[in-house]
Amino acid sequence: MSIYAMSDIHGMYGSFIRRVKQLDDLKSVKEGKDKLILLGDYIDGGNNSFKVLKTIYDLQMEVGSDNMIVLMGNHDKWFLDFIEGKNDDWIYGHTSNAVLETFLHEPQIEELTYIINKINPGKAKMDKLTKYVVDCLMENHGDLIRWYKKLPLYYKTNTQIFVHAGVDEEAEEYWHVGTSDEMFIEKYPPTKGEFYMDIIAGHVSTSTASGDMEQHDIYYDGKSHFFIDGVDSYPNNTWDDDRIIPVLIYEKNKIKGEDIGQYYSLLEDGRKKLIVTRKLNKYAKM
Repeated sequence: MSIYAMSDIHGMYGSFIRRVKQLDDLKSVKEGKDKLILLGDYIDGGNNSFKVLKTIYDLQMEVGSDNMIVLMGNHDKWFLDFIEGKNDDWIYGHTSNAVLETFLHEPQIEELTYIINKINPGKAKMDKLTKYVVDCLMENHGDLIRWYKKLPLYYKTNTQIFVHAGVDEEAEEYWHVGTSDEMFIEKYPPTKGEFYMDIIAGHVSTSTASGDMEQHDIYYDGKSHFFIDGVDSYPNNTWDDDRIIPVLIYEKNKIKGEDIGQYYSLLEDGRKKLIVTRKLNKYAKM
């Protein structure tokens, strides 16, 4: 069985679908032979937040949650907190209207624009704006939003932790109870170095994690950490569909009778590039 992992799609539908097609439209995942793990931040950034989220939802409904794992990211949580009335400030963000418009119908966008431009500023305006937007979101996409709210914060195998941002590594083997919900999705700065499990995370761009502004592919720290958010490592003037979403591939093989884990990057042309081969340690009996 192979594991495919992607993170930080950020509304970049074309970039995401190109990768799905490179994975043979997830044929092996749909057949239960492989797994796809998405590490969060599906909205906010590109021009197709709703389209990306709905595509992921539809794929998981088809594939099943055992074969396709969809995790929560910080941009997802901020949006959901707004819907639940816990983050009114979200709507002041410079990208919030662009995100919302992808979830709304044309008459709803016109009404939203009217509220923004015509009603006098103040708390009454913000209350009306928030209520209107949330009502529209639930009316248009209630099932999608309810599914969205239930996304898990991490996924673990016997050898790996897949997570949006990171875990509290000082808690060692008790990381799953020692890590706060906020840290799972917003940990910064990233931790590098040795841990008893491999940690595969997004959130921090690969250029930031590596210190190389030209690094857009997966960054491996040489020990236990794989950073796979390559989308955010591009300059802001790079068009959405020109960005390449890194795909991490993990395969477990047996070499000379010994269990071996091998990590690859899926290159833009569809070839696999080996990142590292490692023996599975004593904590990692699969």
